[in-house]
Amino acid sequence: MTWQIQFTALAADDVADAFAWYAASRSGLGEEFLADLGRVVALIEQSPEACPVVHRSLRRGLLNHFPYSLYYLLKPATATVEMRACVHQRQHPRTWRRRA
Repeated sequence: MTWQIQFTALAADDVADAFAWYAASRSGLGEEFLADLGRVVALIEQSPEACPVVHRSLRRGLLNHFPYSLYYLLKPATATVEMRACVHQRQHPRTWRRRA
């Protein structure tokens, strides 16, 4: 079964901010960030339980080439994966725990 992926407004803002920062750093780097993020989203879409639970029922998927984590919740009743945060791994855990 394929799950529906939904980004909350805060998670979408996280992705936009990270993209903007990388795009300003070097030409093409923003697109590389989005490709890495897309790989993790595709994995989660196919196997949402593949990533570990890190806080309450919040799960974390790690990007391969960028120091970012994607935090999400499963909503089995609607087969939906709700992306709650996409944050740099050095940010204080309070940043993503508040979104659980």
